[in-house]
Amino acid sequence: MLLKFNPKVAYANDHEVSHLLKIKHEEIETLKSEFNFTINKINTFIPAEINEDLIKKVYGEETDIKTIDEFRSRIADELKANLKYSSEYRFLIDTKEKLTKYAAMQLPEEFLKDGLLKRMKR
Repeated sequence: MLLKFNPKVAYANDHEVSHLLKIKHEEIETLKSEFNFTINKINTFIPAEINEDLIKKVYGEETDIKTIDEFRSRIADELKANLKYSSEYRFLIDTKEKLTKYAAMQLPEEFLKDGLLKRMKR
């Protein structure tokens, strides 16, 4: 099965596309590519039974988790932490993009030169 993929359509902004493709942000403007993938095999997964064996596979033999309720609670806590990080990261990306687009600041040339000279002396 052949699959066509256009990252500019699939992703919300050019910043994400540049990181996905590991290209410079300036190169995104001229990107007009569809990527073709051939799918040779589709795997299906059978859900594991939630029991002590699964808990040990996920968290190791020496885990302090003993019940299914503790297992679910730990997973919920980890998901919350991951989603919080992802949400903050997404906010940072969106904020930078909006500020860059709408707050085109013009800094004095002398200020920029001084900053560059100070960085070079480090």
